[in-house]
Amino acid sequence: MIRHPLLLATLVSVMACTHPVRISELKTGPEPRTISYRMVNAQEVKLFMFEPDGHRPSHHRAAVIILHGGDWFTGDLQAAFPIARYFAARGAVAFCAEYRLVKPAGPTVFDSLADCKSAVRYIRNNAARLGVDSARIAVFGDSAGAHLAACLASIAEFDPPDEDRSVSSAPNALILVNPFIDTIDSTRLAKLPGVKELVPEKAGGSVPTLLGYGRTSDDRALAIWPYRHIKAGQPPALLIHGAASDMQIVYDTRRLAQAMQAAEIGCKLHVVQGVSHPLARARIEVYIETLRAADRFLASLGFLDGEPTLVADPPGTPASP
Repeated sequence: MIRHPLLLATLVSVMACTHPVRISELKTGPEPRTISYRMVNAQEVKLFMFEPDGHRPSHHRAAVIILHGGDWFTGDLQAAFPIARYFAARGAVAFCAEYRLVKPAGPTVFDSLADCKSAVRYIRNNAARLGVDSARIAVFGDSAGAHLAACLASIAEFDPPDEDRSVSSAPNALILVNPFIDTIDSTRLAKLPGVKELVPEKAGGSVPTLLGYGRTSDDRALAIWPYRHIKAGQPPALLIHGAASDMQIVYDTRRLAQAMQAAEIGCKLHVVQGVSHPLARARIEVYIETLRAADRFLASLGFLDGEPTLVADPPGTPASP
């Protein structure tokens, strides 16, 4: 029996899928295991867990948590299932994390962030039972999900008050796809239920702000602006955007990458040709390139082993993820 955890982790990594995975294969597959990771107002908030073939609790695998996009108030969590299936095929334990969506007089983005923090902490707390390496937890976020992922890595506030903060809610690696980052200059937040524009004196203009936190709109907008909170020691990150994406997204992504590089955080920027926002509706070639770039980044950190295996289907195959 192999007892050394590092040797076991290496052997488990070698067992990962090495045959090509076609994009159409990600649409179907074993249903995820559903886990209730917290209760809010008597309602379950859930993780959907995708396991590699033959996975056991005794394994010591990397974990990838996927946060879906949708401007914080919408989004199809199941659209992230193909991403999770791919990383599970590559040997990681993958999770699609449900989080509360913003609603009128209901949850705010701060509540969404609290849920995401709780999801990371739950997986880290239960790593041995889930067969996960608590020091190899990556978060993959798309659009608004990328904003929440960036907040996880950079913002220490907004943890659920009933949780043990000695257990970190920060990921060990970060993949941000078309991140919506700028809560200061963009007007997108102003369109959300539970959000309105205010004109704070020192900002010199209208600033979208989240209700339910802080004394001024500056307090609220700055509190969830990851760019402001970048500092040395944060986890390595891969930032991906489409060359023809919304100019605000392009600007935000490049600016965040520059800030991370200035703070000497291991940061890579990958530009995908064409529009890739949101990822779930991207062209097949954009979808594949994005996941392959994320795969290579995780492999460079020792989260995955070998080269990406995702490939396109033969011509004529219905291949939309």
